[in-house]
Amino acid sequence: MTVHLFALSPDSQFLHASDRWLTDSRSKRRMDDLANKVVAVLADDALFTIGSTGHAYIGETPIDVAIVEAILGTDVWDKASFVGRPPNPDPRYMSLGKIRKRITEHLTSRTARIPGWFVQLGISGFHRRRQLSIPFMWDLQITHGNASLRELSTEKVRYSNRTSTWTIGSGRYFFQNEFQRLLREPNVLINDAAVLAGRYTASQEPTVGPDVMLVEGVIRGDSAGLRVQYRPAIEGLSVQVYGSLIPEMYTPWIVTPNGSTSPSVVVGQTQSVGGLQVEVLPPPGAPPIDGDVALIVAPIPRPGSRGR
Repeated sequence: MTVHLFALSPDSQFLHASDRWLTDSRSKRRMDDLANKVVAVLADDALFTIGSTGHAYIGETPIDVAIVEAILGTDVWDKASFVGRPPNPDPRYMSLGKIRKRITEHLTSRTARIPGWFVQLGISGFHRRRQLSIPFMWDLQITHGNASLRELSTEKVRYSNRTSTWTIGSGRYFFQNEFQRLLREPNVLINDAAVLAGRYTASQEPTVGPDVMLVEGVIRGDSAGLRVQYRPAIEGLSVQVYGSLIPEMYTPWIVTPNGSTSPSVVVGQTQSVGGLQVEVLPPPGAPPIDGDVALIVAPIPRPGSRGR
């Protein structure tokens, strides 16, 4: 199962936190410890993230890949497995409204004949209108080919100068309540609150993993940026990538009008994805990087099996 936290702040910044486990919907057996559950999107008029819970595959295609295929308008599953740079999207369809429409149509058409298939998408970020950043949170649910959309209130962000939060998935109430409690504690940063709340949720809900992916975004005027940090429960671990020993540092899907990257193992202070500046932070306690490695981008292997 999956849990996601979405937070929007009055200074045009957002935070998306998610776990990484994928479990079988029937046996509850853990199938993947590093499943990507986040798609970050820079549209022509918005910066936002998408998180999903429910069925994690359509046939053999992971749901995050299916979402990206809808945005790009092309099949990327084989490319996402081996190549970190999928094709660019059609620029005619990269506005926020058109992206939502394409995702809805793509997922409903592909699942119309799958009995009992269900997914809930959280779509949250900031919509740029006349140099203003307008917060939004959408709850898009697709059941057996039928879609329903609910727009959540963001009045706290727009009118009360307060952070607005929302959680979806298994253990969402544990996550939401613990996150809000931690924010009331002195000297607790919002990122740390999300990580601690995620680990607390994992202790209460056995199908939720303790490792947390954090994606922060900011959009002001014509500038936008992302900051990504993987926060494993066990710190100080390394992985071998292309012969180099590097800290565990993972990224989600990142889609822009001028280029995209699939979920990857990444090392490097900042990389540009289609002109969007993406800062990848090492986790606390990360070991030093071997040699003179400056930047590595290596796709994460994806198991081709069904789960949720």
